[in-house]
Amino acid sequence: MKKRMICALLALALLAGSLPVSAAFSDIPSDAERWAAESLASLGIVNGTGGGSFNPNGTLTRAEFCKMAVLAAGFTEVSLYSSYTIFPDVLASEWFAPYVNAAVRKYQIIRGDSAGNFNPHNPITYGEAVTILLRMLGYTIEDIGYFWPRDDALKADQIGLNRGMRSFSTSDSLTRGQAAILLRNLLMTEQKEGGLYISKAFRTGEVSVLGATHETDPTLAAGEVRLYAGEEASVVSSSADLSGDLVGLRGTPVYPQSGGSLLGFIVDTENLETAVVQSTDIDAVTTADGGRISIPRTCKLLISAGMVDYAESYYDLRPGATIYLYRDDGGAVSLVTGGQTALALASTGVYGVDDLVFVRGSTIIKHGSEVTEDEIDKYDVVSYVAEEKTYYVSDDRVTLLYESADPSYSSPTTIQAGGHTFSISQEATRYFENLSLGRTITLLFDCNGNVAAAFSSARVGGKVPAILTELGGEATVKLLSGLELKGTPSFAGFPNVDTGDGEGVSSLYAQVGRIVGFSQDSSGRFTFSTYSFRDASAGDVDPVKGTVGRYAFSPEIRIFEEPSEGMPLNEIEQEDLGPVTLPASKVRHIEIDDAGKVSLLILSNITGDAFTYGFISQFQTQVPDGTGLDGEPIYRTQYTLRLRTADGVTEYVTFRNPGLRNTSSMVPGGIATSVLSQAYSEVPPAFKLERTATVTRDDFDAREGVRIGNVFVPLADNVLIYAKSLDRFLTLSEARSNFSIFEIYCDRDPGDGGKVRIILVS
Repeated sequence: MKKRMICALLALALLAGSLPVSAAFSDIPSDAERWAAESLASLGIVNGTGGGSFNPNGTLTRAEFCKMAVLAAGFTEVSLYSSYTIFPDVLASEWFAPYVNAAVRKYQIIRGDSAGNFNPHNPITYGEAVTILLRMLGYTIEDIGYFWPRDDALKADQIGLNRGMRSFSTSDSLTRGQAAILLRNLLMTEQKEGGLYISKAFRTGEVSVLGATHETDPTLAAGEVRLYAGEEASVVSSSADLSGDLVGLRGTPVYPQSGGSLLGFIVDTENLETAVVQSTDIDAVTTADGGRISIPRTCKLLISAGMVDYAESYYDLRPGATIYLYRDDGGAVSLVTGGQTALALASTGVYGVDDLVFVRGSTIIKHGSEVTEDEIDKYDVVSYVAEEKTYYVSDDRVTLLYESADPSYSSPTTIQAGGHTFSISQEATRYFENLSLGRTITLLFDCNGNVAAAFSSARVGGKVPAILTELGGEATVKLLSGLELKGTPSFAGFPNVDTGDGEGVSSLYAQVGRIVGFSQDSSGRFTFSTYSFRDASAGDVDPVKGTVGRYAFSPEIRIFEEPSEGMPLNEIEQEDLGPVTLPASKVRHIEIDDAGKVSLLILSNITGDAFTYGFISQFQTQVPDGTGLDGEPIYRTQYTLRLRTADGVTEYVTFRNPGLRNTSSMVPGGIATSVLSQAYSEVPPAFKLERTATVTRDDFDAREGVRIGNVFVPLADNVLIYAKSLDRFLTLSEARSNFSIFEIYCDRDPGDGGKVRIILVS
């Protein structure tokens, strides 16, 4: 997802080792678990659970851990191990079968129980996990001892396999977060015969600090990262989407054994500590908890200019920022990273309220574009950077309940509003003098996302656009500026919709995943309004030029696609639009900013990636929906869709006719992924795929795509290949080896950028 381009990026003043713009996993409070999970994710060894979550306290099944273990060993030959059954409870059709089979045949690290079963769905215990990893490291029962699992746990402790983990008994179920630490340790542990385990499948580079990714430093191109090995910086290409949460940390770069782009980055947590800055001087940092850390003046400090001596730029460590400190073997701090997370602003004020005089010849930037003073609105926050002779303007704001403050209501350094804690600078404190606790206030933010001012909601108020990401007893909203808030929702204004048999559900649930108007009321409830799409007849979309009709894209443009009308939105990047001009009919909504550029663009289905594809059948039944005046029951038509994929069969219920034929036979099609997890939807999300072409095996270009006429059509990453004669799904290599005719089903016309989603072979 594209991040909002804050003024710090525009000014190219981010610290090379600054704190992250974003983290891949947002729900891991433990630094050790988060860094381990991010490290493994960069190599494709672990995945999240969806929505940016990792669920660190959840347990792992034996099958899930087995998959992680063989991926850590560099396993890639899934198709070779997916067509046979070893354990009676691990059928070849199961998603985990190739990983379990490889663990038995290729790596010889697992065995069945006394009945010959693997028990794939049982939670894996700590004792079982370390036994598997010790076998991977080359240890035998003669090396470990004969009393399992006690001796295995003792051996793991002896070689440091469990370093950084909390204490487990051998029978305890292993959590996902702790498993990440354990697997990260495996990679960086010496094998019995010598050499780090990671060297079995990968090539490692020199220990380095991850200085920046293209998301944290706009001078880097997409796919580039900056590494610091000692004081020397190098820019390398990366095939991994490294999380910003790893920036500023020291670790081991990981490459393919045969050479190529950076694959991942394994964080080294040895001799690492974190601190929050309260103040700095030339030879020490005072921390937020009142501690004082001595810093040698020649200690290296990572800033935008590169590695410098601490004494030269200690003042660049901003109060309130988190820093990373690395100590040498003698215990002295030898490296400091992080700390400067945003552009230093010389002065900030509120337009139309404070006396602001613009310097002649200066530049004014709003929403990433140059504007004139006439295009600044009352209550916009204006920040001046003297060394650039530039003003940065922000209109980000939100109305929330003023819940508490410290140390005083009228002169706070921190406040609680909307269930969120905000830091208040000394300059912003003056705006709180006449504000009352327990009332709604509107916070105004500067271009760095910090609170710059506050006013009563009676003076400055109204709802702001936000994405309603979750709804239940608690609602989660994410403002378009990136701020995420959680609180109790109000369902006022959203009447219930019948779901059959006299039951109902608030129509607010239909807004989950969509843009809504948001604010908080005086009772503390999150209130919402529908966000109406405006007339979108601005013209065709040219993705290459970055225009909609005569309007150019804003540098901060947010682009979403609506998989089907009324469905949750899917945020995409400009490059996802492809090279082909999109007709104006694809534009659902457009907003133009003060600079006359497109700041928000919502399109109909463009990428096709927001759907889950498979074979669909539709059934309809009559369900009770109350009683008529004559006392007779009233019935409503309910439609049930069954979607078959390689992962099994999923059912989805709707009261809107999806338009498919009512039959038990399954046809190729797609269902919006966002609705598959919902118990109910008023929107028909399904559509049937029409056959695009019939080709032979010679029309395929390895695993990349297929030639249809004169057009080369890419295969979707998760393309489904199905043999009706075998009634099962195949890999492409298996299909090409055994079949000659291939029916191709694309999500849209290949000439318009369609991808192959389903292939039927015969």
